[in-house]
Amino acid sequence: MIEIDGSKGGGQILRTALSLSAIQNKAFRMENIRGSRSNPGLGHQHLECVKAVAKLCGAGVEGAELGSQELVFEPNGLENKSLRSDIGTAGSVMLLVDTILPITTQFDSSFSFTALGGTDVKWSPVFDYCKYVKLPMLRKFGFKGDLELGKTGYYPSGNGKVTLNTEEYSIDPIVIKDRGSLQKFEIYSKASLELRREEVANRQANELERLLNKSDFSIEIDKNISYERTDSK
Repeated sequence: MIEIDGSKGGGQILRTALSLSAIQNKAFRMENIRGSRSNPGLGHQHLECVKAVAKLCGAGVEGAELGSQELVFEPNGLENKSLRSDIGTAGSVMLLVDTILPITTQFDSSFSFTALGGTDVKWSPVFDYCKYVKLPMLRKFGFKGDLELGKTGYYPSGNGKVTLNTEEYSIDPIVIKDRGSLQKFEIYSKASLELRREEVANRQANELERLLNKSDFSIEIDKNISYERTDSK
């Protein structure tokens, strides 16, 4: 049993431990989960990560409940089966997807994972970053798959929907030594459809474009502006 002290960090320690535990089929016990946070213990998003990974590896679990600061996780071999998770709040579905994504490197057939919750919320990567920045980078090293947005979910209602679909693939070691040359700026700005009259997404994109034009960069700028039907503004 690998012993982990979570007192010096947040939920990422737990999410990484879950991913690696499932991949390596090694059990762990974590104490003081999110101990450095003002609201320590398992929140809705963290609990759903535990449940989702446990389903993929038939894990025996102790302490999987809201507010729990101790968790025992004992995997029992990975099984590729499509999943659907509902955080039930505006907790980040993108962090939930990030927990599942490394595990997909072990599957020898296609896989589908649908998650409901917050797609664009504070303190986590937003959907567009994962789809247009992270996944294209991973494809350079062998990743095969994509993200689909069913519905945008903002705080406090959440209720967004994202689906991760992958094919069989193997990932090469990720070595990035060179930043590469700057080719262009791509601005992605979106807001609730209720805010279209106030042109919130347009104003966000235009302000960033103004700041970039004032800088020393002289390069192409693409703007992608959208308004989404959401349960919250």
